[in-house]
Amino acid sequence: MTAGLRGLALPGHAQTPKRKPLQLLPDDQIHATLVALWGAGLLLTGPSGSGKSSLAWGLLQRGHALVVDDSPCLFPRNGRLYGQYRAGFEGLIHLPDRGLCDVRRYFGPAASLRRVRVLGLAALQDAPPLAPDQRLCLHGVALERRHLARDQGLAQLIEQVESWARTLIEIEPQALGSIIAPSSTRGAGDS
Repeated sequence: MTAGLRGLALPGHAQTPKRKPLQLLPDDQIHATLVALWGAGLLLTGPSGSGKSSLAWGLLQRGHALVVDDSPCLFPRNGRLYGQYRAGFEGLIHLPDRGLCDVRRYFGPAASLRRVRVLGLAALQDAPPLAPDQRLCLHGVALERRHLARDQGLAQLIEQVESWARTLIEIEPQALGSIIAPSSTRGAGDS
């Protein structure tokens, strides 16, 4: 289980007796890196040092974008969940071997997004999960959750995350029309 996760059932979803329901802390922050793949926001969670930032960097190298490296601001709107960076964290990522980096310097302004619709949560774990992948609820919005064994190679993790993002986009094609605002091109109407 990742930091910040506790048990809560989703309304309308049957539970098996062996599986505990899942709940997130009521606060709008969770310890996660928020990335955007083809417009679909994914939260990468896991214990400190689990490789969230390294995985995000690898996704940036493949042309995807970073919203925030740690503690995204999450909020529901019209039955959907959105995430954005907090003031002062725009385009920044902390890498163990490089320190604090501005992704726009390395990958250009499109590598940093201000806000994105969140479709799923990928939990980086040491061992294969005992419970299967399941949906969870955050701010009253159901999200898909996928467990990833962090002992795999980075290339394999990137492939799994990209494949999963494609699947989520196929399930919810309107996700690509969600609020996506590059951090360098905010307009006066952005909040």
